[in-house]
Amino acid sequence: MERHKEKDVLVVDLTEEDLKDPVTLNREFEEIIVDEEERKILVDLSAVKMMTSLMIGTIVSIHTVAYENVALLKFTGLSKKVRMLFRLLGIDRLIEMHYGKQSALEELGRARSDA
Repeated sequence: MERHKEKDVLVVDLTEEDLKDPVTLNREFEEIIVDEEERKILVDLSAVKMMTSLMIGTIVSIHTVAYENVALLKFTGLSKKVRMLFRLLGIDRLIEMHYGKQSALEELGRARSDA
């Protein structure tokens, strides 16, 4: 997992390896959201070409941490295959997906920090 700030948005780049370790990834997102009080997070999944059920569960778990702590969490960089899988499973109604990183950053930039 790599992360960097773009203005007031924290961009987190995840790989398939990151998603295979839900315990560690959940802990890291809890630190980011609860301890560091980040409220605008963009998760870039460009490096993820396929997903297992474990990885999908990890995504849902990350979303839950953000939701419970009133943080804005958006996803970008989903491959066509992953996007189709999310639609099939109804996950696209749970998480907010963007086709482009820039549009997600712009939308998060317009959002209030105390969302």
